[in-house]
Amino acid sequence: MLPLIRSIVLTLLLFQVVPKSVFAQNLNLHYSIQKGNAPIGTMDIYQSDSSGSTVYKTVMNARLCLVFFTIQVRDTKLARFTGRSMQYCSAERRIYGKSTCSRETVRKGRDYTDGKKKLDNIRREVDYATVQLFTLEPEGKSTVFSEYYQQEYKLECIEPHHYRVKMADGNVGDYYYRSGICYKIVTETRWATVTSLLQAESVAKY
Repeated sequence: MLPLIRSIVLTLLLFQVVPKSVFAQNLNLHYSIQKGNAPIGTMDIYQSDSSGSTVYKTVMNARLCLVFFTIQVRDTKLARFTGRSMQYCSAERRIYGKSTCSRETVRKGRDYTDGKKKLDNIRREVDYATVQLFTLEPEGKSTVFSEYYQQEYKLECIEPHHYRVKMADGNVGDYYYRSGICYKIVTETRWATVTSLLQAESVAKY
């Protein structure tokens, strides 16, 4: 009986010490996007671990009501990491189904390219990107790589479990975490303040 109890205790301790990401094979998050109290869209996050590589994907669908018109936007971002090193990422924005912005970043040796030419502004290994902001709290991180702008931006820790990112387009994003997972994002844009709230989390383990 004593060996059995000891085995159970050791197993519980193991799960407390080892990060959840070590065990997670697939992690899916679903967010609602709101402007004030009105829903304007959804965002889905996918993380998949396999054979030493981790793939992250975000899909955002929103209906943006501007001053004189409304637009339907779909943003898709994808990144693949081997260990802590980003090997590939892409970003695409579609408005009413038509692609209006598309970016690709590929690692070749020690450099990164846009698929054709070297990106000279990336001068070190990318170890954290915006697609990771949802499933991996950026503890100890000072920068985050933007898949759209293909450059790193300052990542500021406002207080424990609260981080801020300022992008080139003037948007400011505040990310709030609980147990390593982002449960709320408040984004200040030129046209509105938008809040994304975690609605559901699904984890499949090894």
